[in-house]
Amino acid sequence: MSAQRKGDLMSNIVKSDKELIERYQNGDVHSFELLIGRYQKQVYSYILTLVKDKQLADDVFQDTFVKIIQTVKSKCYQDDGRFVQFAMRIAHNLVIDHFRKENRIPTVESQGHRRHHQREHQHGTGPHALCLDQLA
Repeated sequence: MSAQRKGDLMSNIVKSDKELIERYQNGDVHSFELLIGRYQKQVYSYILTLVKDKQLADDVFQDTFVKIIQTVKSKCYQDDGRFVQFAMRIAHNLVIDHFRKENRIPTVESQGHRRHHQREHQHGTGPHALCLDQLA
């Protein structure tokens, strides 16, 4: 068997996410294409479910993988065997960022408003009592 044929066979063997990331960090762009291909449908479907707009989903999907590429290239990504969760978290955060920019999700507008709700929470009242603990 020729060396070229062996190389072709080895590239078709299923590799772990970790191995694909390491190969990409060492300059093998094809490895990252394989990794993206492995999860693109799942990540895109998740984004589309949240935003309910194909064009926006396309934009967020692209931004998601740009951010993933930046993180992996900078070697800041620590592989713990959960690449898909990492990708989904980035997608989720980008969707939230988009909605915040569009003012489509409620945010606390002023400190006075926040203090009022904190007082309600301290007294066990108010509809947002549980959320305010996370804001502080």
